[in-house]
Formats: sequence, C-alpha cells, structure tokens
Amino acid sequence: MFRILLVFVWSFINLLPAAAQAAGTLSIIIDDVGYRATDTRLLRLPHQITLALLPATPYAKEIAQLAKKQSRAVMLHLPMQSKSGYKPEPNTLTLQMTPLQLQQNVRKALADIPDSIGINNHMGSLLTENSLAMLAVMQVLKEKQLLFVDSKTSHKSVAYQIAKDIGVEAYQRHVFLDNLKQIDKIRLQLDKAIQQAKTGKQVIAIGHPYPQTLTVLNHYLTHPDKLQGVVLRSMAELKQPLVSRNTILEQASK
Repeated sequence: MFRILLVFVWSFINLLPAAAQAAGTLSIIIDDVGYRATDTRLLRLPHQITLALLPATPYAKEIAQLAKKQSRAVMLHLPMQSKSGYKPEPNTLTLQMTPLQLQQNVRKALADIPDSIGINNHMGSLLTENSLAMLAVMQVLKEKQLLFVDSKTSHKSVAYQIAKDIGVEAYQRHVFLDNLKQIDKIRLQLDKAIQQAKTGKQVIAIGHPYPQTLTVLNHYLTHPDKLQGVVLRSMAELKQPLVSRNTILEQASK
C-alpha cells in the first residue's frame, strides 16, 4: 500500500503542467504607511500584503499593533538621503552621519516599529550608492537577523549587493506599481509584475496607499483569476522555503 501511495504522489508531481511546477511568487509591499488615519484601510487587504511603516509618523505604531493582531508582516520604511533635495523625513539617514550615527539612527527607527521583519529604503537615491553607509546599515540588520529590500530608487544602488556580501537576507524591488497615479497605469504595472512571476520568478512590487492603488489591488485580489496562478506571498513568507519534492515524499512515507 505504501509503495502504491509513493508512486502516486511522485507521478502526480511529475505530471503537473510545467507552468504549474514553475509558478512564481508575487510579494506586494505598500510603502509610506503611517501618516494618515485612512492608512488603516490597508488592513482590509489580504494578510499577504506587507506594510512598510515610516518611523515617527502619527499612525505607524497603531497600525503596527493592528497588523500584529492580524499576523500581518510589517517592515520599517527607513528614510535615506536622496538626490532630489526634498525635505528629509524625521530620522533620515544622511551621508553627513558617521557609521556609528547611522547605526544609532537605524536602531532608533527599529525601536519605533519593534515587530519589523526587516527594512526597505524610503527614497535613498544618494545614500544607497554609498558603500560605507550601506555597510553600517547592514551590520545592524545582520545583528538583528532582519531582511532588507532594496527599493531601487537608484540604478547605481549598492545596498542589495552589500547586504548579500555580509550575509543579510536581501531582495530587490522589480516593479513600482504607482509612479503614475492613474488606475489604468497601475493595472498595467500590476499585470507586468504578474507576467514576470508567471515565468517562475520571485517578484516584488512596491506601491503606496493611494486611493487608485487600493482600487486596483482590491479588484485584483478579490478576483483570484486575475493572478493567473501566481502565488501571493508576504515578505515574511518568503523566508520560509517552499515544500520540495523530497519533503512531499518524506511526508507520504510517514
């Protein structure tokens, strides 16, 4: 009986269509959370949507606590110096800081959102190009065993590579959903992310708590056929390896 079951399981796996076996994952991060009371609407989205909270904002701690009750992953959306000249957020990491000051500010920001599974950069087109600054930041993440997502606000960013080099679990953004705040444009970007994931990739898309973005996400995520077989995963779930064929066979033998 056991041999029959084993053969059945193995045959089932191998007979799966190639596209199903190669199905990729899509992770969606919503940045800039914490400024507005209306950001609580994000908690109505499926729990696989990861929220990235800005430190020292009026509603960040409240939303983090509510997210924890939902078992929803949250990240620290850490402000970093940009080339744009915009007025910096509170706790923004800058090139004028020493490595020690950078690390102190990272720790302070993490203390504001203590259940963060990791960080991604808010702006940072200037700071993420600086190797010494990124090394200081990644040393804190390694110590705390937190992950890093490079938002890729600069194509010259070295953040991802430095994180990988020192052993920090690291990912990169593939698609920005809402650089253009138009529903049809956001749909095109989400479709782009889905198509990339369909090739078997692990795709990360980043959006913002704009009404247009929420409209598109609500439509897609309440119609499972829109994801076209792609698996939606939170950033926390990415840390858990998918079940392998060997694991399935081992479970079948018990």
